[in-house]
Amino acid sequence: MDARTVIPIFLVGLLLLMVIPCTASVTFSSSTPQIITKGDTLSLNGIGATNGTVALWVVGKSYIDRQVLIPDIKGNYTTTINSVDTRQYSRGQYAFVIQDPGPDRRLDIEYRIEDNDDIILQNRGKTFADIGARENLKASLVPLISAFSSTAANPNSDDIFIPYYFFVEDPSISFDHIADPAKSQLSGVITGDRIVLAGSTNINPRDMLQAEIRDSTSGSLVAETTITVEPGLTVNRWAWILDNPKLLPGSYRVTVWRPNAFVNCSESALLTVLPPAVMTTASGSNTTSNTPWTSDPLLPFIIIIGLALVIASILFASRNR
Repeated sequence: MDARTVIPIFLVGLLLLMVIPCTASVTFSSSTPQIITKGDTLSLNGIGATNGTVALWVVGKSYIDRQVLIPDIKGNYTTTINSVDTRQYSRGQYAFVIQDPGPDRRLDIEYRIEDNDDIILQNRGKTFADIGARENLKASLVPLISAFSSTAANPNSDDIFIPYYFFVEDPSISFDHIADPAKSQLSGVITGDRIVLAGSTNINPRDMLQAEIRDSTSGSLVAETTITVEPGLTVNRWAWILDNPKLLPGSYRVTVWRPNAFVNCSESALLTVLPPAVMTTASGSNTTSNTPWTSDPLLPFIIIIGLALVIASILFASRNR
């Protein structure tokens, strides 16, 4: 087989030996289970590195990186991947791959980038695969590993590799209780009533969001706050509760965003505040809620019948005198 191929053989080479028990392992926290959001800062913690120095590979769509980590005397190690790095990730499947040096305590497999952006995979400094440019790396790693694992045998190395898969998403924020998705219109509220603005996000728990309410006509700021993202079972949550909003009747724009982020993320929705005497019916029309004749359709008939009974009682009493 020609050494140069558009199929990312190096990925298969990295993962060939995953059937062999790997000494070192790693755990990492993510925005939601197995999902990392672009712009997140990640902390990775590993244990069991009894063979000495380990390497952490990050591989995915058009992306490859490798860093060498030195564990402590107990075999524990840690590293941080900052937001500058994760904002370079593309949407799709990625893998953290832990490279354990094996019994010889030496990391054999490494890579280098040529001037033409080709990725060269090496074993102790000797090239054994030229996989082409980084743009040839695919977004989905599992099919590649399954299809080409038989071509990745490398008997000249005792390095051990184990992958930890995850997906990369763009950061997103959404609102609950959208009455009109086409207009991003929230359900209306009555002026003076308690307002609960809430929604979901894939941004890391305990990250901070900024939120504000502005008059949709003048753009003037009415209220603002900072919100802490709370963890959820499948999706993280945010909420802004205004117990005494003091919003006058009118139309307002609510905006929530992640401040000071390398990857911008913002979402807005319209909020209509109605006068106390007005409520919106299911058909979308307004009715006056404080008019007694419309508050109960049977009320006029009850009053008429009551008056008739009173008159009849008076007439009956006068005849019996």
